Amino acid sequence: FSVQLFGHTQLALRLWPALLGVAAVMATWLWIRDWFGPRVGWIAAFLLAVTPWPVTLTRNALPTALIILLVPLTMWVATWAYHRHTTKWWLALAGVLTASLLSGPLGWMLAATVLILGAIRLYQRQELLKLDRGRGAGLAVFGAGLCLATYFLVISAYPLGKLTSTTGITFNLCSLADKFSRTLLMFNRQGDAKFRHNVDREPCTK
Repeated sequence: FSVQLFGHTQLALRLWPALLGVAAVMATWLWIRDWFGPRVGWIAAFLLAVTPWPVTLTRNALPTALIILLVPLTMWVATWAYHRHTTKWWLALAGVLTASLLSGPLGWMLAATVLILGAIRLYQRQELLKLDRGRGAGLAVFGAGLCLATYFLVISAYPLGKLTSTTGITFNLCSLADKFSRTLLMFNRQGDAKFRHNVDREPCTK
């Protein structure tokens, strides 16, 4: 839709990630406001809007831009579903958790974290096995999303295996820690000497 509207331009590629970034600021404000009050909500939203890491991710048009929106949105929707216990909020929670499952490994960790914390909280309140119509509908939608995510994972396993063998990429804890630390420094300290991570018409940071 974006390419049809704006043609084969950088704007077409970067428009939707930029909108995701704006929506993430709004979702962060809603989430933190409900948990800690409006003043802290404004501070958190401002910090997200100016922090280099989320700004860079939403400029690159990568799937990881979804996480910046999904984390605050999921936490906000989960809070309302927990307190309201209405069908529409349980369905909304199932929807955002399904979106997390379809957004990659970071989304999987987010969904697992929310489900585990939610199960612990419901167990403490002796409501874990209480299955009303709203929660049942949410579980059904999330189950369908889980099946869809599993299907995509299965059909992607072979291409991913070929990619790692072709490129020679290895996955272990040491390489993961090294790449994670370099990514943090790249976005928040010195840049990575690539034009897309720097302001237009300014030299790349070494």
